[in-house]
Amino acid sequence: YTKTQRSGLRVGVTRDETYKMTNKFNNIGIDNVTGVILSGGRATRMKNLDKGLISLNNKVLISYIIESLAPQVSDIIINANRNIEQYEQFNYRVVPDQNTQFMGPLSGIHAALKACTTDYIVTVPCDAPFLSHKLIDRLLDNMTDNSLIPCVAHDGHRL
Repeated sequence: YTKTQRSGLRVGVTRDETYKMTNKFNNIGIDNVTGVILSGGRATRMKNLDKGLISLNNKVLISYIIESLAPQVSDIIINANRNIEQYEQFNYRVVPDQNTQFMGPLSGIHAALKACTTDYIVTVPCDAPFLSHKLIDRLLDNMTDNSLIPCVAHDGHRL
């Protein structure tokens, strides 16, 4: 989560239940969190293929992210600088970087912060199809228990 300047698919868990689970931590619930999917890169290591639109088991990668993230947040913003019309088909706001130099993920985060209307954001890459359905709960646990802002996922070896 990152405080803004404005001050897998959860099978069998409803949006209200998700809110109740996350709301116990400092009253921060999904209604105050925007999920940002970073899809704005050039993908030079992927032969310039748009990573979010690469197919895995007949489904594009960003679909997996949206299915996992949507029940955990109030809104989703997709940061993309190419194939914008394809990303718009997912019915979420698509926000390009404000500069055209492909300056990296921080440019996408900057653009998302300017477009965001909630107090908190969580950023995820477009090429992580097996995003945890407990991501928001885990980040909230660590943010409140350790008073960390921003809070990042860590597996003990790498960020």
